[in-house]
Order: sequence, then structure tokens, then C-alpha cells
Amino acid sequence: MTPMPPRKPSKSRRNLLVSLTLLLAAMILHTPAQAELIDLSAQDNTTESISESGLESSSETFSIRDAYWIKKPNMSRVARYSPSNAFGCVYDEEQGYIEPCKTDKLAMLFKLRVDKEGSIVQIDVVESSGISRLDKAFMQAIKPAQLKPFMKQGQPVIGIVLLPVVYAKP
Repeated sequence: MTPMPPRKPSKSRRNLLVSLTLLLAAMILHTPAQAELIDLSAQDNTTESISESGLESSSETFSIRDAYWIKKPNMSRVARYSPSNAFGCVYDEEQGYIEPCKTDKLAMLFKLRVDKEGSIVQIDVVESSGISRLDKAFMQAIKPAQLKPFMKQGQPVIGIVLLPVVYAKP
């Protein structure tokens, strides 16, 4: 018995494979930037602060490891607020000049104040990306998110957590 020669793929099958390959390439090229959470927080401790009502309120500082998202931040729209030169890249089409990017990541650190229900009531920039518009876009993305309430001795407490964000080049 002689082996049969390999079948030549049909034209429609070949066109389908080419289309799928092009679609995959387009998806990879247009994937929005990713944000990554990293635990850089300090040990737990208690801080005292003055609330808007003027009364002193106690807040516990928690590690990001103690924070669990009920509703995660939606970072998908942040890329539109990122200026084209955010990573130190320069593209001048008229002059044909291209300067390589100085970095492929921008790091930020936000301090979140979380109420007893897990809502984020205040966000402060501890370390900026250097681009205020981008920092504000991340703050707007984080604000509607919700965390599982922080607990101390079985009771929900007002908590403070440091949220590091690393923004990677799209």
C-alpha cells in the first residue's frame, strides 16, 4: 500500500486561515495597555485623621494583600488619556525622526481611603507617573471600584490601603 500524497488545503480553508491570522495580529496590535497591581504597602498600623465633619476618626492601614475587589476598577479607558510621548517616545513623521522609548512602564502609587461598606471615598496620589492627566484617568477608573470591607476584630472598619499601579506601554 502506497501512502497518499498530502492533500492541498482548499482555497476557502486557506482564506479562512489567513483571515484568522490577520484577525489575531490585529487584536494583538490593538490590545489596550495593561495595569498591574503590586504589593508595596507597609505593615498594618492605625492612623488618626480629621473627617469632613471635623470629628476625629480612626483608620486602619492595610496591606494590598488584605484588599479583595468586589467590583474591580475598569482600566480599559485609561489608554486614551495617555499622551503619545508618555513613555519618552518621539515620532516626528514630517522630519522622519524617531527617538526610541526611554521606558516601557510608568509606576504610580495611590492611597485609597475605604469606608466601612468598602466604597472608595478618597484617593490621593502618593507617587505620580509624572503625567497629571494620566494620574487623574487612573483615579477616575479606581473611584467607582469597590473593595470588600476591611475587618478588625470581626467588625468592618475604615481602612487605608496603598495601591501600586504599573502602566505598561500599549
